[in-house]
Amino acid sequence: MLLSIIVAYARDKEGRYVIGKDNAIPWHLPRDLVRFRELTTGHAVVMGRKTFDSIGKPLPRRDNIIITHQKNYEVPGAQVFNDLQEALDFVAPIHSEVFIIGGQELYEQTLDKVDRMYITHIRKDGIEGDTFFPKWNRDLFKVIQEEKRNEETEFEILQRIVRTEGSSGEFEISGDMSYYFHGGGFGI
Repeated sequence: MLLSIIVAYARDKEGRYVIGKDNAIPWHLPRDLVRFRELTTGHAVVMGRKTFDSIGKPLPRRDNIIITHQKNYEVPGAQVFNDLQEALDFVAPIHSEVFIIGGQELYEQTLDKVDRMYITHIRKDGIEGDTFFPKWNRDLFKVIQEEKRNEETEFEILQRIVRTEGSSGEFEISGDMSYYFHGGGFGI
């Protein structure tokens, strides 16, 4: 199973990666929403309860997994877990790729474990937020696809690099890349 993060963020004045404000996304990018749907349909999407609350309902044609600290929390059409690892163990035998879709706490818990990241960079001035994607080390990932839509948005897929002990610049890319190297993907 590939564990992937999918996120859109913008940098604020302090250099933080804004992902939300007042439990909502502080921008509207229809093409990015289409990409999100295309990438995640048919897979499990793992989200925190606040992210689920902001969406308001389970996402269609996906296994919706909600992580919450609240005991006895139930949502028709979704699986609810109080422990992230239990949730991942539940979906691992079912899905080849599992998407972490937010929010901040889940991104913080999974950033050091993910194989792949799908990132939409939003380059707009003046975006403020109260929810942030954690700082991360780009050197641990290799860009495998990228697309610059316009001056305001750029999309990229990054794969975690597994460096071999004592190697001089040699690396392996984690996870199954055959889909991308054999003509698959989504036409970027």
